[in-house]
Amino acid sequence: MRLPEDLHGKNLAIDNLTFCVENVITSDFTPDRLVRVAEPSDPGDAGAMTRDRRGEVLEATYECLTQYGVRRTTMEDIAAVAGMSRAAVYQYVRNKDDAFRGLAIRLHEGALEEARAAADGEGTPEQRIRGVLGVKLALVLGMLSDSPHTAELLDEKGRLFGDICTDFTAEIAKMLTKLFSEAGITTMRPRQAAEICVALVVGLERRPDAAQLLRPAADAVIDGLVRPSMSAPRSAPPRSPGTASGRAPAWSRAESAKR
Repeated sequence: MRLPEDLHGKNLAIDNLTFCVENVITSDFTPDRLVRVAEPSDPGDAGAMTRDRRGEVLEATYECLTQYGVRRTTMEDIAAVAGMSRAAVYQYVRNKDDAFRGLAIRLHEGALEEARAAADGEGTPEQRIRGVLGVKLALVLGMLSDSPHTAELLDEKGRLFGDICTDFTAEIAKMLTKLFSEAGITTMRPRQAAEICVALVVGLERRPDAAQLLRPAADAVIDGLVRPSMSAPRSAPPRSPGTASGRAPAWSRAESAKR
């Protein structure tokens, strides 16, 4: 998830992230294919210019995050990378925490847009479920490929970003719940199926072979939930205690004879 070389005059188009979700699903995903699309704004639009400048600050914040992490980054670092004075940076963010929260919100909102596009796209409900799961995984792989420090923005228990991450996961679960309802799942409630799929992706996120495992893992889980086998063997009737054959043991027969 590399940042553009030239930050000036461009939007931080994290909300326009183009995730190569299909490449994740087909096991061809590599993190550097998770890209931003920067769009020039109308130079006569003062509001757009302000967004551009805030975008540059958030881009700089991301660069600092990859190098130093949240705790070690200072406002001076952000200003230096953005090519602004420290006073100028304060026109667009209140403080360091505000800058990092703004960055986390942009990243997660961009991923949600891509997830909604996958959920509302063409294909069967099962295919669209895989697409949504691919977006969630692509966000994490793309960030972690830049620096282990980016994991701080993905921590649901973190002080700064916990609510952002939790809300993101909840929205993903809502999309999956709707898709499982559309698929006509009968093995369990759609919400439970959605939570199982979210747990699957969370379990893959720290694996080096996550992109390769997503498709077979998702196929196995989704197919098992939506199309369970109708020919599963019936369980054998319970046997009498004591022997594998079901025949009463000798001591039991002896007791019966006495009676």
